Amino acid sequence: GLQQLCPDLIGMNAINISELNHFMDLALKGHPYIKSPIDMACWDILGKISNLPLCMLLGGRFGDSVDLYRAISQTPPKQMSENVAKYRDDGYTKFQLKVGGTVNDDIKRIKMCRNDILNDDKFVLVADANTGWLTHEAMTIIKNTRDED
Repeated sequence: GLQQLCPDLIGMNAINISELNHFMDLALKGHPYIKSPIDMACWDILGKISNLPLCMLLGGRFGDSVDLYRAISQTPPKQMSENVAKYRDDGYTKFQLKVGGTVNDDIKRIKMCRNDILNDDKFVLVADANTGWLTHEAMTIIKNTRDED
């Protein structure tokens, strides 16, 4: 994708980001993963030229901090719990557990992470099955974890 796109970008104004993105969309349908690094580089150039942080270019700063969020890959329940603990100790407060395995293992994953690791209300835990559960499986997991929050 870059080999097709980049030769035609040479000479374009990197800080005219809307025009550049419009051109990339016409020149290469889809493939946002190809265009995204170019778009980010142009925003970086604009920030450097204007001597402004990106947040100001995109509308301004809101708040002084951002809560850290971490997706936790699906592994056996104990290992997932250990991964959550590691990231909690690194300062993360929001976790997305990648579930969608067996019902019993997913219940263990959720309970271990909530009860053993994230037993404080400041932590947010979300289970993401990503269409990995059938309706009856989801209902079983909900019934068995509803008191974990």
